[in-house]
Amino acid sequence: MKITLDQDALEKISLFQNVTGVSPIDCIDEEDVLNFVVPLEDIGKAIGKNGYNIKNLKTLLKKNIYIFGFVDDLQKFLKVLFPEAKSIDIDGKKVSVSIDNDKKALAIGANGKNIKIKRKILKRFFDIDELKVR
Repeated sequence: MKITLDQDALEKISLFQNVTGVSPIDCIDEEDVLNFVVPLEDIGKAIGKNGYNIKNLKTLLKKNIYIFGFVDDLQKFLKVLFPEAKSIDIDGKKVSVSIDNDKKALAIGANGKNIKIKRKILKRFFDIDELKVR
């Protein structure tokens, strides 16, 4: 896994690290949201008590903050990304996730925002070309 970060992302990662005490693996800036990927075991520390760190970062960066817990195993990582999944199928560089209809909208997000960032993360870390939610 080789991720190239620009100066802006490196500065945001540094700020995240200073505020939370956690070293992010990645930072993806999407419109009004900053998405940080941290080791799964550090997610609680990154969020902080009662979401304190997230609130602080949101104020400092003037963007919504999302944190994804990373696991270096595709199947396990998909379960972290889609805890509501009934089943997950992996076929080479294609992933299909089955989710109950009543939970699908949350997984996909408004205007596909959530699925878009999950696709980007899966491409960056596992070279997944296709992600379908069914």
